[in-house]
Amino acid sequence: MKKMTKLLGCLLAVMVLVSLVAAACGPKEGQPGKDWPTAISIVTPPVGTGAYGVHVGLASLITKYVGVSATVEGTAGNLAALTVLKNKEAEFANSSSDGSWEGYRGIGAFEKLGKVPLRAVAGSHAVYVHVIARADSGINSIDDFKGKRVMYLLPGASLLQMSAGAIVDSHNLADQFNVLKTSGLKDSVDALKEGRTDAIIYPSGAKGALFIELATTTQVKWVPIGDAAIKKISDKYPFLTKQVLPAGTYPGQTQDVPWIGVSTMTVTRDDIPESLVYAVTKTLWEHLDEFKSMHPAAQEWAIGDVLEERTIPWHPGAIKYYKEKGLWNSELDKLQKNFLAEGK
Repeated sequence: MKKMTKLLGCLLAVMVLVSLVAAACGPKEGQPGKDWPTAISIVTPPVGTGAYGVHVGLASLITKYVGVSATVEGTAGNLAALTVLKNKEAEFANSSSDGSWEGYRGIGAFEKLGKVPLRAVAGSHAVYVHVIARADSGINSIDDFKGKRVMYLLPGASLLQMSAGAIVDSHNLADQFNVLKTSGLKDSVDALKEGRTDAIIYPSGAKGALFIELATTTQVKWVPIGDAAIKKISDKYPFLTKQVLPAGTYPGQTQDVPWIGVSTMTVTRDDIPESLVYAVTKTLWEHLDEFKSMHPAAQEWAIGDVLEERTIPWHPGAIKYYKEKGLWNSELDKLQKNFLAEGK
């Protein structure tokens, strides 16, 4: 009897010790922390873009493995999405490198909004600035925009406005064609299908659903940007670089198309709990095969180059995971300190 009592006492002590260790380690995948929100919202570019589709996949993983319901909301673009994030109406966002750079520092398109306390989490895939014309428009190059209708004017879509303006300026085409307003990607695609515009410019990850539908239903041309123009653009905007859309990305696209683009990533705010960001980061990378099966643009995501995107400071929860994987180093520590100083 005494032996049994002693054994039970030992087992109880072990159980108490295990529970204390678990508590000290904080919440893990599938175990929501007490300071976590009851639901997570992720804001992205418009419905139909690659970034939207990728983050629908990420939201699915979060709901399945982190134990918190996650949803995705499409917005006009970087400025709109990061405004929602700053106003604490969402916990995570997708942002391209230009939006992150300007938003964190409160410059450019974000001067009126002011600094957004951004922190990097994960990513990324390329965002291609699509330049597409109707096959019957007579447009074969950017110079052929003269006298035509081109749709890209959308206030609040900072990357769209910056990249489209850069393309036009690199060809000295200001005021030489009609610029049309759009309410978003779907409106632009519909306008091209219906003949309400001759060409559109819109940034998106590869193989966005609306672009696939457009290429399937309408005769279009993928309008290239020449190397000389791309150099002019990159000299002015270093984060806008040459991005070649591989042949076969879309139905009927038989050749590589040289465009410009940026990288994109998942970001959050500085006040989001470290344990939550750690759980989201871990879930993404440890279920990467499942994630890649959810959207074509997710095929580009790779943990090996995730820390090459260096525009804003990383969230401590993300840093914790990357340290565990041996990816974080002293150089990144110095960069982190510099970025944090910029944000003060």
